[in-house]
Amino acid sequence: MRRTTVDADLLRKCGSPSEDWSDIDAELLVTAWGRLAPWVLADSVLEAAARSAESHGNSMHAATLRQSPRIRGHECAFAILLVNRDKNRYPLIRESFALPFYWESSEQPFPSSADVPMPLQKLAADVVKTMRREQQLAPHWRLRLAVDSFSDSYSLRNWNDLAFESAWAILAMALWTTQSKGKMPRNLVATAAWDNGLKSVEGVPEKIREAKRIGAEFVYVTEENRAQLTPELLPESIHVLPLTNVLPQPIAAIRDALAHSLTEPPIPSTDSPTEWDMFFHEAHAHRNRLNQLNDRKTSDRYYTETVLPVAAEKCRATHHLDELTKPISLIVILSKGSGLLELIVRVLRPVRCLVLVTDDTTKDWPNVLLRLQRELPECQFETENWKPSLERLQAFRDQQPTHLLVGDLTSGTKRMTLEMSEWNQRLGFRGIYIETDFVDKQAKAGTERLHWFPALG
Repeated sequence: MRRTTVDADLLRKCGSPSEDWSDIDAELLVTAWGRLAPWVLADSVLEAAARSAESHGNSMHAATLRQSPRIRGHECAFAILLVNRDKNRYPLIRESFALPFYWESSEQPFPSSADVPMPLQKLAADVVKTMRREQQLAPHWRLRLAVDSFSDSYSLRNWNDLAFESAWAILAMALWTTQSKGKMPRNLVATAAWDNGLKSVEGVPEKIREAKRIGAEFVYVTEENRAQLTPELLPESIHVLPLTNVLPQPIAAIRDALAHSLTEPPIPSTDSPTEWDMFFHEAHAHRNRLNQLNDRKTSDRYYTETVLPVAAEKCRATHHLDELTKPISLIVILSKGSGLLELIVRVLRPVRCLVLVTDDTTKDWPNVLLRLQRELPECQFETENWKPSLERLQAFRDQQPTHLLVGDLTSGTKRMTLEMSEWNQRLGFRGIYIETDFVDKQAKAGTERLHWFPALG
C-alpha cells in the first residue's frame, strides 16, 4: 500500500507526541476555521500550516491561517483537519474530521458570553459551502464532528460554555442534514467532556449513554471524567479516547480516531446547495436585524410578528402546502420561560400540542397552558417530561401527523438538541429552533436567532 508523506516538522510543532504517521494512508492538512486564537498555534506553526495548505492548492486556508494571529486573543478557536486519503486517486477532499480546540490563555482574558464565536448560521454555511466547492469536494464525502466538546476544568466561571456546546450540537445537526439526508454518519465522534456546570458523578455516564444513543463509536473524555467511567458504565460499542485539557493538542487521540475511521466507506451527499444557501442568507438577515433592536418591546414584537411567521411559512413552502395543510400538530419544548410556547402556538394555531416540560421550566407553566387553552379552545394540549420515549412521540404522531418540532435553544438545552436529532431521524419531524443568548440566566432581548432544519429521512 502506498504511504503518503506527511510534513513531520509541522506535526511536531502542532504537538504530535510521535512522528510515526506511516500507518495512516492519508495527508493531514491542519487548517484554521473561524477565529483562531494566537495561543493555540504559535506564529511559526501557523506559517508552516499555511505553507502546507498552499502546497495542496488551498490558498483560502493559507490566507486564513496567516490572518489568524492578528485576531483578538480572547476569542475562541476552531480547527478542522481535512484528510485526503489518496491524492493521486482522489484529487479532491474525500474524508474530513472536525474538532473544535480551545484553551484558556494566561495572557488574555477568558471569553465572556458576548464573545461567542462566529454566528452559528454563518459557520455552518461556510463549512457546507467550502465542502461543496469543486476543487475541494469529491462526489462522496462525509463529515465527522466532535459534538459538544468543552473541558470540565472551565465549568461556568466566566463564559456560558453551555451555549457554546449547544451551538456545536446544532451545527452537527445542520451538517448531518445537508450531507447525509438523515443517514447518521458512521463512526460519529462525540465527547463526554462537559459537566453542565454540575460536578455530578452521573454527568459523564449520562453523556456516554447519549453518545451510544446517537450512534457514536468514539468518545473523548478528560482524565478527570475518565475516572468516573467504571467498566460497567462503558458500553462495549464505544471506544473512549483521552482528551487533553492542556497543550499540546490531542493529536494522538485524533490519529487513533482517524486510523479507525478511514477504512469506512463514504456516504453519498445529495443535498441541494441552492435551498440551503438561501435559508442561511435569510436566517442571517433576521439575526442581524434582531441584534440591532435594543428596545425589548420592539424586539419582542419583531420576534412575534416577523421571525416566527417566517419560520412557519418556510416550513410550509419547503415541504409543500398539501403536506402541511391544517390541522397542524405540534411538539414544543418548554424550558426556562413560556414565551416561545405562547408565540409559536399563537402563530401556528395547532389543533394538538404536546408540551415537553424540562426540569427548569417556569413554575407558572400550568397557568400558561390554561390561558392558552382559553385562547385556543380548538387546541388539545398534552404534557410530558422533556425526554419522552420514541414510542411516546411515535404514538402522538400516529394519532395525527406531527409537522413541527419546536425547541428553544437556550444555554442548557444541548441534550434536548441531541434528542431532537434522533427524533428527526427516526420520526421525520420538521424542526424550528429559536436560539437566545442568556445573561445571568435571563434571556437577552434582541438576541433571538432562528434555525430551521428540514425533516431528516
